[in-house]
Amino acid sequence: MKNLLSKFLGSSWRTTGLGIVAIIIGLRSASVLWVHSQTLYFNVFYVIPGPLALLIVGWALIHARDHRAKD
Repeated sequence: MKNLLSKFLGSSWRTTGLGIVAIIIGLRSASVLWVHSQTLYFNVFYVIPGPLALLIVGWALIHARDHRAKD
């Protein structure tokens, strides 16, 4: 299993996988929390900062290097 994950996600498959999961949760959270009856101002400043933080953390995890990886 590790060889298969390492082949598709690179040698730091742990952090890459965690980053992908964080991005998926952030996108799902943003779509669920969006309030259609409110203004764009309300959604951008009160609803989106949490999911946006997950998206940024996910992006950072994808580009991070796993310390256990032997490159």
